[in-house]
Amino acid sequence: MFRVAWNLLCGFPLMIPSFLYQGVHNDHHNIKLYGTSGDGEYFPFVHEGRGKIILFVVASFFAPVFFFVRFTLLAPLSYFNKSMRYLVLTKISSFSIDFNYQRTRSSLNSVDMWQAQEVVTCLYGWIFLLLTLEGFFSYKILGFWWITFGLVFFINSLRTLAAHCYRYSGEDVLGISEQLLDSVNIPNSFLGVLWAPVGLRFHATHHLIPEMPYHSLGKTHQRLTEQFSKKNLYLQTNSSGLLFTLVRLWRESST
Repeated sequence: MFRVAWNLLCGFPLMIPSFLYQGVHNDHHNIKLYGTSGDGEYFPFVHEGRGKIILFVVASFFAPVFFFVRFTLLAPLSYFNKSMRYLVLTKISSFSIDFNYQRTRSSLNSVDMWQAQEVVTCLYGWIFLLLTLEGFFSYKILGFWWITFGLVFFINSLRTLAAHCYRYSGEDVLGISEQLLDSVNIPNSFLGVLWAPVGLRFHATHHLIPEMPYHSLGKTHQRLTEQFSKKNLYLQTNSSGLLFTLVRLWRESST
């Protein structure tokens, strides 16, 4: 029910239906895939350098346009060309941060009704275009849509950069302790309720207990903090703030 409401209110209008996230996020929590080339939600920013960090943030502004073109134009055309269809399904059917990530067909098929989501998102896009061309909507609305959601994606890019330390190259499978220490909690962020209102500032807690609902992560973190000693690995995931975490990533990244 939650996914249906999300897609109707946000996913379809923003051109980011839930299937782009489902499956890919499960792989991110697979202990054998985390941080590897099979993990679309991880990128070795520390090894790849600051240029990739800048590129990732700048690209976030264009994400709304990218997904609009993907669903409105490329999706219907891909049904008439096998090569294009393969490209669409493997390279641009996931909400990932690694531009080289290729999604497998088995990952897509693990998501119920992903093709129906694709079709409905395409219809949303074409209805919006037709209403604009017919004068029901001003072209300014299209620009306002881009600016608004570009800012949303920009904030999300900063939040994503602060979710992990991104210190590993992606060549080796990491142990559970390494995966935990590579994740970040920002429990005392004054503005955390604005940039992570649901609870994603407790990202290390999320990786420790992936099944925990986001809105319960804060209370869970507090209880774990009360139980563990200061030397515990879990408490070493804490960061003092979003800006501090971003600056640390910048400093650790090669030039």
